[in-house]
Amino acid sequence: MKIILTGATGLVGSAALRQCIASSAVSAVVVLSRKPVADELANSDKVTVILHDDFGAYPPELLDKLVGADACIWYVPLFVYFFLLLLPRDRAHLPRGYCLR
Repeated sequence: MKIILTGATGLVGSAALRQCIASSAVSAVVVLSRKPVADELANSDKVTVILHDDFGAYPPELLDKLVGADACIWYVPLFVYFFLLLLPRDRAHLPRGYCLR
């Protein structure tokens, strides 16, 4: 199984990446990250790290690297206090704003 993963530099995302690396069901993990991933994780034969600053835009050459993915674990966290300041109608749109189409 090929998985796309975001958030791999954070606490939850790095734990998800460790689980993907350890799982025999996962053959490849494509990590989309705004900053470098820890070497101990990035150096796995299963892992391909793509540094990408703008999760609102995906050039064709990046999309080509995601072809064939079976799953996407999307973990780009929001700060809780920021989230709570938003109106409920606006909260519903935040996670969707960055999702792959």
